Amino acid sequence: MSKEWSSPYNPFNSWKALTHTDKFQAILDGEPSSPIVVNLDLTNICNYDCGFCMFKNSKRADETSTTFRNNESLPNGYALTLPKLWKDWGVKAVCLAGGGEPTLHKDCKDFIKECNKQGLELGFVSNGYLVNTKDWYQTIVKNAKFVGFSIDAGNPTDYAKVKGVPKEYFGKVITNLANIAKVKKDLGSKGQVGFKFLLDKDNQHTIYEAA
Repeated sequence: MSKEWSSPYNPFNSWKALTHTDKFQAILDGEPSSPIVVNLDLTNICNYDCGFCMFKNSKRADETSTTFRNNESLPNGYALTLPKLWKDWGVKAVCLAGGGEPTLHKDCKDFIKECNKQGLELGFVSNGYLVNTKDWYQTIVKNAKFVGFSIDAGNPTDYAKVKGVPKEYFGKVITNLANIAKVKKDLGSKGQVGFKFLLDKDNQHTIYEAA
């Protein structure tokens, strides 16, 4: 039996919206209501150059180009004020992703901790390259409901082509993900650790290798 139907309360169950009927009723009644999940981009800056992404580094190369994008980030300290505000508003969960790469913002780690402190479930999506220390591994495992690394390839060569970075990055990111999984096991955490794969024409041939 698929996970969707073996447990009624999981991210894959297509009926999960029915647990929030009060939100639908509020919409029908024309009453303001908080979102269930908030998505936050700390920054639009990224250290990768993924071919499919609107925030890739090459978008910033030429100020005369229609693809030029200014580097923008939330002011330091501002994001740390948001979790309590959201909790008081009635928000249940937060997805910290991009946009750009969240780990490039100095508040990223503290923001993850603050979400947990306020009782908000947190999902964390990253390219994973800078999540490379024991402190990072423990911060994620202890405070996040799930973490997903956007890897998008099954080997170093295709990773470099798809992600626009040196092929050596592939092994480093896989090691970081494996270390998170180990810390998760050591701490007995029930959080989810994910290998994310956005399928397109440049990486579809590596999907079985990635699996």
